[in-house]
Amino acid sequence: MPTKINELLLKKLFLTIALCAIVLLFIGKPLLPFIIAFLTAYLFEPLVFKIETKFKTNRKYIALFITFIFLILLLSILFFIIPSIIMELKILYSKIPVVINFINYDLVNFINSKFNINISNDILYFDTSHYKELLKNPMLIKKITLNSLHFFENFILLFIYPIALFFSIINYHNIIIHIRNIIPEQQKLVLKPLIDDIISSLSKYIRGQSLVIVIMTLYYSISLFLFHGSILIGMLTGLLLFIPYLGIFTGLLLSLIVILTGNTDIQLISVFVIFGIGYLLEHWVFVPYFIGNSLGVHPIFIIMFILVFGYLFGLVGVILALPLTSIFSVILKYIYFNYCYNK
Repeated sequence: MPTKINELLLKKLFLTIALCAIVLLFIGKPLLPFIIAFLTAYLFEPLVFKIETKFKTNRKYIALFITFIFLILLLSILFFIIPSIIMELKILYSKIPVVINFINYDLVNFINSKFNINISNDILYFDTSHYKELLKNPMLIKKITLNSLHFFENFILLFIYPIALFFSIINYHNIIIHIRNIIPEQQKLVLKPLIDDIISSLSKYIRGQSLVIVIMTLYYSISLFLFHGSILIGMLTGLLLFIPYLGIFTGLLLSLIVILTGNTDIQLISVFVIFGIGYLLEHWVFVPYFIGNSLGVHPIFIIMFILVFGYLFGLVGVILALPLTSIFSVILKYIYFNYCYNK
C-alpha cells in the first residue's frame, strides 16, 4: 500500500514528467539513441555489477564487450536480416494478385452460396501497369527523396547508439547520482517510497518484457522458418509483442495470407498450431513468470497509451509509452491514496 506523501510534491513531480514529455515532443528524435542506450544500460546493470564485483573486471572492458555484441547485432541486421526481409517482401508482393483473386472469387463465391446473397466479384482491384507512370510523378519523386534523407538520418542515429551505450554503461552510477541530485535534499526522504515503487515497477516490466520479446521472437522466427521458410513474419510477430494482441494477430494474419495463396492444408494447420502454442507459452508461462502484473494497467489502456504517445512523439513515444505509463500509474495511485486518506 502506498504511504502518504505531500500532495504538492506529487503534483510537482507529475508536472515535471509532463514538461519532459513536451521537451521530447520537440527534440525527441535526436535524443532517441541516447534514451535507448540508457535504458539498455539500465537493463544490463545487474549483470555488469555482478561481473565487475565477482571477477574484479574493469567496467570499461565490460562496457566494451557489451557494445561490441550490440554492434555485431546491428551489422547482422543490416547485412543479413534486412536483405532476407526485402526478399520475403518481394515474395509477398508477388502474391498480392493471388490473394486478391482468392478474395474476389473463392471467398466471395463461398459467401454468396452460404448466405444466399449476390456480392460482386470485383471487390478489390490491383494493377501493376500504372507503376511506371506513377514513378514519373514529381510529387512521388519528392516523397522518395525525403524518405531517403530520413533513412540516412536514421542510419546515422542507429550507429550513434553503440557509442552512447558504451558511455552509458561506464557512467551509469554517475548518471543516477546526477538524477538524484535534481531532487532537493529535504524532499528525498519524503519521495523515497514513490521513487522506489516507480523503479520497482519499471525494472520488473522492462526486464521481463525484454526477455519475453527475445524468447518469443526466437520461437516464432525459428518455427515459421522451419515450417514455411519465412523469418520476416516471425520477427515481426515477436517484436510487436510489447503491444498487447497486436503481435500475434499481425503474425497470424500475414501467415494466413501467405498460406492461402496456394499452400496445403497441412501448412495451414501448422500455422494455427505454431501461434496457438506461442500464445499459450507467452500468456501462461513467460508473462506470469517474468512480468506478472507489474504495470497494473489494463491491456486496452496500454494500447491507448502507445497509440497516443506514438501519435504525439513518433518512434520515441512508442518506445517510451510503457515506461511513462508505469510512472504515471504509480503517481496516480499515490494521488488517489492521498485523496482517500485526506477524505
